[in-house]
Amino acid sequence: MLLYHGTISSGADNIIKNGISLSKGKLKVDFGQGFYTTPSLEFAKSTAVNKANKTNSYMRAEHVKPYVLTYEFNELAANNTCNILSFTETDLDWTQFIINNRNGNDYVSHIGSDFHNIAHRYDIVKGAIADKDIVLLARLLNDTNKKERRRSK
Repeated sequence: MLLYHGTISSGADNIIKNGISLSKGKLKVDFGQGFYTTPSLEFAKSTAVNKANKTNSYMRAEHVKPYVLTYEFNELAANNTCNILSFTETDLDWTQFIINNRNGNDYVSHIGSDFHNIAHRYDIVKGAIADKDIVLLARLLNDTNKKERRRSK
């Protein structure tokens, strides 16, 4: 199975020279910090273009180029050696998992949930990524949670 990773040229160069570094991934994202790939070449291209545009806008330059890396993934081998969590639909469990990861340790400690990937419990998480509505809901819940914690002190 082919998987794709959309990035920018400097990120691609770093991965090619040094390998994948999971610690380079952003914190508080859908499935936890990690290396995100997709089976969709078009989605990877779109991600790469968006990253390049954002970087160029921030740097006020036009020299950052989008780049897509391609990986051959052996799903059978991964099934035998990795701890995998798969979401086949965007249901309540999927939503809660994303909200927990996006809101971080303080949030999951306060609500008493261990359904997250903040501590890298899962090697691979498969499923749809969140849209802006879920991201906004996660922020709202986290803000409410912070207010409750302040009141209880």
